Amino acid sequence: PVQALSESARLTANLPQSPINYNYQGWAIRVAVLDSGVGNHVDLWPAGSQLDFVGRPSDPASGLFDEWGHGTHVAGIIAGDGYTSENAKFRGVAPYSEVVSLRVLDSTGHGVVSDVIAALDWLLVYAGNYDIRVANLSIGKALEEPAADDPLVQAVEAVWDAGVTVVCSAGNYGRDGHFTITSPGNSPKVITVGSITDNGTGYDTTDDYVSTYSSRGPTGFDRYLKPDLVAPGNRLVAIMSYEAQLKVDLADRLVECGLETCSGAYMELSGTSMAAAMVSGTAAIMLRADQTLTPSTIKARLMRSARKIAGDPTITGAGVLDVAAALADTGTAVSALSPRIDRSDEANLIMVEDTSILWGGEEWDAAYLWNDGYLWNDCYLWNDDFLVSYYEDCLYFGGRHEHYPGTTARSHPCDGGASDTSIELWYYPMTNGDVRVLVTVYAGVATEA
Repeated sequence: PVQALSESARLTANLPQSPINYNYQGWAIRVAVLDSGVGNHVDLWPAGSQLDFVGRPSDPASGLFDEWGHGTHVAGIIAGDGYTSENAKFRGVAPYSEVVSLRVLDSTGHGVVSDVIAALDWLLVYAGNYDIRVANLSIGKALEEPAADDPLVQAVEAVWDAGVTVVCSAGNYGRDGHFTITSPGNSPKVITVGSITDNGTGYDTTDDYVSTYSSRGPTGFDRYLKPDLVAPGNRLVAIMSYEAQLKVDLADRLVECGLETCSGAYMELSGTSMAAAMVSGTAAIMLRADQTLTPSTIKARLMRSARKIAGDPTITGAGVLDVAAALADTGTAVSALSPRIDRSDEANLIMVEDTSILWGGEEWDAAYLWNDGYLWNDCYLWNDDFLVSYYEDCLYFGGRHEHYPGTTARSHPCDGGASDTSIELWYYPMTNGDVRVLVTVYAGVATEA
């Protein structure tokens, strides 16, 4: 079934459905969307503005257009009012938020890091003048260095430190396993969002699962516990620019709006890009309710209020976006850095940084943020401040990784010693010349290398 924001996804995220609740609007909040641009669409009101940084980072041009369509779809999830659709059923999370589009991707959905950094530098200088409070980056690149050395991460963190809540997609590489969070979502400061699939059943959460494509943590090199949370991102319907190439390439995903006047105006897309937009819209209505909120407090409240679900926290994050609960949450966080997970060689432990210390209060203890007591992959036990590992081969190691071809079979105590356990080998070149090996355990018959 088609999943409209006014139907299944709205219920999954606990966002009031109908009639329109004006406590859940984004009036007077401006949201920057760094993407492929935003096209003219009647559902975006007030009309947005745009600066085009593609190929001209020092001299951006103005004017709304989106030849690809991805950015318009993201903007519609954040701020569309659904005016063109029957009973406004395809409205976004925070209708009437004003979108400021910073175009950094071209007509094929590709871009270069330097253009993105130029847009972020512009945002750093002018966010205060334009009263931009939220920035959505449903874009990403492969990790090539630790977060502290990544120019793109440095740029988003500067914007975050300036008071703008930065929301990033986790990436769509979950099928490749762990360590697949993309940059700049590997920043410990920003809000990194994965996707959940709810099968179009709304309040019935028994069949929900993290989307198979949703990238998994921890982050490469640094081992930050990501994503921070997940949100509906599968088969979301939102506006599409009239000139979009996606309408040609994915014509079967165009959606009827229920009226004769809106043919081709809406489209169904999936990905962590869509999930990130859900969270950006939520941040906008949180700020409308209380414009004194800092980015750290918004992140902390989103994570603590998220609906807890069973699963590996490097896949599920702190849980599923709960809009109403986020608005009702209280408390102030002095920081909301995503904690680092690491190995203790002495005690054979995987440890997680204490968020009550990182974030400035016992109310932000890990037990309130993640699903306390969950058993990770049969080898990791979440126990407030650290993870206990029962076997050294079940440990994560950080750093850049490459896949070692093939798998092999061996007995493993974590699954009771079954001889048909498959283990996947990943190796990590270290700066001192050593190589560390990550062994991930799977059930089933192994294929010999």
